[in-house]
Amino acid sequence: WAQKGLAQNAESVLLKMHQAYQNGNEAAKPLTLSFNTVCNAWAKSRKDGSAERALSILNRMETLRENGEQYVKSDIFTYTSVIDALAKQGTKESARKAQDLLEMIEERYETTQDPNIKPNIRTYTSVINAISRSKIRPQEAEEILNRMEEKNKKIYDREIQLDVVCFNAVLNAW
Repeated sequence: WAQKGLAQNAESVLLKMHQAYQNGNEAAKPLTLSFNTVCNAWAKSRKDGSAERALSILNRMETLRENGEQYVKSDIFTYTSVIDALAKQGTKESARKAQDLLEMIEERYETTQDPNIKPNIRTYTSVINAISRSKIRPQEAEEILNRMEEKNKKIYDREIQLDVVCFNAVLNAW
């Protein structure tokens, strides 16, 4: 379902998995991959409210983690999928949410040095796409590009090495 853009169906299966797990079926425990698959399905969906659904899945993951459920932990794939869903909305509000989410991820990574939440080129490019599609200040897209360049000047990082997709996303903002 996730591959065919039927995110609603994928989320329904995730909810069933979680319910079965809560009812004692250890074999049905939804892992991070399960949640990420649904977030990604929502990111690929073109339906109204897709970004909100992806955000909802992320929030559910973080709530479960805060409540001591160690089997699920949002990672950079989760965050990037949510940012991608926000980018596809093309609104100023969704662009702001994408930027806020990137800042939160960067701060969390700087604090924890958890490699599982380290922003990568796809994360940054998705935020730039959100800015570009929202038609807000194109300078903001360029500021993110500059921030990536600065990070690479300090310590070379292949995971945020600028590529043609990233540059084109900034060009599209103009």
